[in-house]
Amino acid sequence: MIQKYVQKKPLALLNLLALVLLSLFSSTAAVEAKSWNDAIKAVSLEAERYKAFAHKNDITWAGVLYNGYKVKEHSCAILGRMLGKQNEVEALESFEYPQLNESTNPELAHDMLVFSISLENWVENARRLVGTPQTERVSEWNLDCIGNFGISLSSFIRGGLNEALFDFDIDSKTLTVFGPVDVGFYHRFKSQILLHQGVEIVSLGSGGGSVADAIFAGKLIRSLGIVTEIHSNCYSACPLIYAGGIERRMWASNARLGFHQVYNEMGPVAPTHEIYDDIIDYFLSMGISPQKPLTWMWSAFPEEMYEATPQEVCATGLATWVQRVC
Repeated sequence: MIQKYVQKKPLALLNLLALVLLSLFSSTAAVEAKSWNDAIKAVSLEAERYKAFAHKNDITWAGVLYNGYKVKEHSCAILGRMLGKQNEVEALESFEYPQLNESTNPELAHDMLVFSISLENWVENARRLVGTPQTERVSEWNLDCIGNFGISLSSFIRGGLNEALFDFDIDSKTLTVFGPVDVGFYHRFKSQILLHQGVEIVSLGSGGGSVADAIFAGKLIRSLGIVTEIHSNCYSACPLIYAGGIERRMWASNARLGFHQVYNEMGPVAPTHEIYDDIIDYFLSMGISPQKPLTWMWSAFPEEMYEATPQEVCATGLATWVQRVC
């Protein structure tokens, strides 16, 4: 179980989850696909209703700021129900629908459009997660939800992925990586790079694992001039892979780079251990000052996690571009 060492995120009640969920799912019943499909249909209709009001009042674009609006919150709310953690996501399911009738002020059209985008994002995530295997749901819950949005650290669930999954999108030339950086990761990663000729971006989401595999993967990325970015939290050894990018991007989202002490079966290794020499040499070879990343690593025990802020990763040069920050 990982504890967040700093940067605790305040709990915010969301206005955006459809009432239909509360009527379709009891706190003890297993979620059936039919029930989720009914919920998806109902929320889709509500999204269209709010969008229609905005369009009627000549508001058709909310701005790029809202493209991923509440995506992670919705994912965690849905996962909580699917994984039997309803009590953990009650706050994410607390909401009020904006009033929408003939007397609704047209000046609220932009707010209504934003609300419709949030509902659409809920629908997109629900559709995705209905078709997602249980091991992937567990891994996403553990990586992106616990310790965030008021979800307790004790809600960690065993039974996630044993090794990373890879998915290549030919249009964006992006290789998406999700799951642990286990021993042997580098060889599987290299095979994926060779299989999909022309990879330009590697998008990461991982709780970390093998430092050696991460460093080898990062070196391969740099040798091929590949860009890195993160789609989910990137913890432990994962930032070492991220550091390999010729450009290192972070989009505006809840995803963060996380650091803690290197450890083995005996516990945390000493700061004088040669593994830290390897990490320092690696960062230097990537043109990144190792001082701050090493400080972040040493500041958090293996069961903790120092989440670097977007401002911090910009200031250190670990990220070369962070949306709306640098």
